[in-house]
Amino acid sequence: MTHLKHKTRERLNHYLSSTKLNESCYFSENQVVGFHWANDKISSDYFKNLYSSSDQKFKERVEHLRGELENLKNFNIWLMSKRGQLKTNIYNLYESYLDPRLKHQWFDLEDILVSTQHEAGPFCSVKSMRWFDKGIYSKFVYLKMLENWVPQRQFRLSFNIPIEMRADGSPFGAIQAQICQMNSNGILINFSNGNPIKEWSNREVFFIKKPFGIVEEGGINEVFKAQEWLSALENFTMSGDTLSQKVGDSLKKQGENNHFVYIGFDEMTMLSLKSHDNSIAQLKDLFSEVKDSIQSHVKAA
Repeated sequence: MTHLKHKTRERLNHYLSSTKLNESCYFSENQVVGFHWANDKISSDYFKNLYSSSDQKFKERVEHLRGELENLKNFNIWLMSKRGQLKTNIYNLYESYLDPRLKHQWFDLEDILVSTQHEAGPFCSVKSMRWFDKGIYSKFVYLKMLENWVPQRQFRLSFNIPIEMRADGSPFGAIQAQICQMNSNGILINFSNGNPIKEWSNREVFFIKKPFGIVEEGGINEVFKAQEWLSALENFTMSGDTLSQKVGDSLKKQGENNHFVYIGFDEMTMLSLKSHDNSIAQLKDLFSEVKDSIQSHVKAA
């Protein structure tokens, strides 16, 4: 476990006590490496304890989050099915998506259309998920995590690392993407158009980091620095068959617009001067050091 430097401790303390509940804690102005309380059981329990206490400052943070969601009731949408048309609001659409019974009815059994613009359309299928915004959805989840029991995911770090996905390494037809999360077993990739990847099934896919400027990161621990992670998380490849299958599953569950695909470390091959196993081991060690440092700090808070 790393002894936290002053600026690292300061950022974590501010995050635990003051930051909006839907925001992540980033450790420098580069905003490459971050952390969200909902992605860790220890931090989630810490926030749940604050929620059940009489901490007035935390109650204000919860009410601010609740107010942002309540404001969604001001945005009308129109639903159309065989039974006719219904005017409702975007808040109710997300509530229905989060309710297992209604989700099954709306998204699995019936062919329901939605318009977010006007009663005359244009309409799209709710199954297309074109209406879906992950930021809005996350706010609903965070509030439910505080108010009720929900399944807790294992510790994850947040990242903003831009990459290109290239079929057989060619820059032609490359897809812009982002490494957005990591847990102890792999990474999460976000990209907007997955349809071309369905044609990459017999090819090798290269994941290439894009260059971007890094500002100086003084006063924080090395393990939280952007450059440390950009060096450790090297370019890699994976089977096009595996990726196209994952994207096909994503299209069914997440719709056409925005995709999140999880890639396990055992599904990738690192493009490194070191051996693949050494590269993965270094990455996992770095992840564990950051995880232990954050969790120890939260436990002591």
